[in-house]
Amino acid sequence: EVDARSAALAGTFTTITNDVNAIFYNPASISTIEKKQASVGFFKYLLDINSGNAAYTQKIKDYRYFGAGLRFINYGEFEKYDENFNNLGTTSASDIALNLTYSNIYETAIHYGVSLKFIYSSIDEFKSTGVALDLGFLYNLPEDKFTAGASILNLGTQLSTYNGVRENLPIEFKIGVSKELEHLPLLFNVGFSNLALESDKIGRASCRERV
Repeated sequence: EVDARSAALAGTFTTITNDVNAIFYNPASISTIEKKQASVGFFKYLLDINSGNAAYTQKIKDYRYFGAGLRFINYGEFEKYDENFNNLGTTSASDIALNLTYSNIYETAIHYGVSLKFIYSSIDEFKSTGVALDLGFLYNLPEDKFTAGASILNLGTQLSTYNGVRENLPIEFKIGVSKELEHLPLLFNVGFSNLALESDKIGRASCRERV
């Protein structure tokens, strides 16, 4: 996940409002942001594996909102061998995804958005690129402290492949609802993810204290 808040919610960020990092989960969410927001994160993993992200969004005019997001992971350096186990030195691998996002509001409560995403991946001297769309919908009632939403991520295709091997992008479908409880500092949030996969383990739920 891109930050501590989304990790604490187990990635059920589809209906979170007024948070720039929601751009990675539901592009419709950026039209709930009240003013310019930016976020930068960096994660240091085991060995030489590092990852990070950056996001920015703002309202341009009327109800038009624009944003951009970047995510990357670098797997560090590791030893390279050929099929005869001869050491050929070191190599590395990395993945990068850049998205440009537009969102708008229809009749005050309905938010919709789309992200155009460019994906780049490399392993040693091999490269692969792809392009995808993220689509999002949000029904937001601030006076009732209720939000429902859905998003579908990674609708696209490879532009170039790893050594001629074509792969499908990992399409992900998410839905969720959020409700801030009356007279309690709690936001009840329920979300379902991986609905596009053939699996029984599609659900996640969480309840967090508001901060």
